Amino acid sequence: MNPDIENEAGQLAQSLADLVEEIDLASDDDAGADEIREARSLADEVLGRYRDLLTRVDGDDKTQVQRSIGLKVAKIEGLLTRLPSR
Repeated sequence: MNPDIENEAGQLAQSLADLVEEIDLASDDDAGADEIREARSLADEVLGRYRDLLTRVDGDDKTQVQRSIGLKVAKIEGLLTRLPSR
């Protein structure tokens, strides 16, 4: 994989891990509307970066990116459905 793409995928993987924590905090019963909005906004930004990366790579690089962080993206998408809609 191109080193630049590999670096970007690594940074994205870290952002996804941070996003899981944000969503967990926003899922707490005592979370306010601002925390929920912030988590959703961060999710939009990070998932947008993932989609953008996928549009810029193809072939084996695209497959590697999907394999390395695709499951994390799917997990986040599932967690987002459980966020309260305040």
